[in-house]
Amino acid sequence: QFCGRFATALKAGVDPLRLLDSEARSSSKRHQAAAAAVRERLMAGDTLAEAMQYRSDYFPKLLTQMVEAGEHAGGLDQTFAYMSRYYRDLRETRGSFIRQITWPAIQCVMA
Repeated sequence: QFCGRFATALKAGVDPLRLLDSEARSSSKRHQAAAAAVRERLMAGDTLAEAMQYRSDYFPKLLTQMVEAGEHAGGLDQTFAYMSRYYRDLRETRGSFIRQITWPAIQCVMA
């Protein structure tokens, strides 16, 4: 959801600092802390990718690498949109796998 919100906001021309301000006031405490830390690093002069790497305990390595590539290519909004679709598809695939394997696993245990 974070990637989707970021993609939409960047495409609309919203300043990343303003968006991170909003993120730091919503969602879970862990997300708020990560957004606030990234905002602080951006204000200190880091790139978005560097700021996200600073919170590598929260942001996946793949995301930070893709953000870095998006910054260099000049298509950060497209990068976030792509990653949003990627993570949504990953979540759906995992959920589908769990649903499909549950009954056979129960049968195996019962047998």
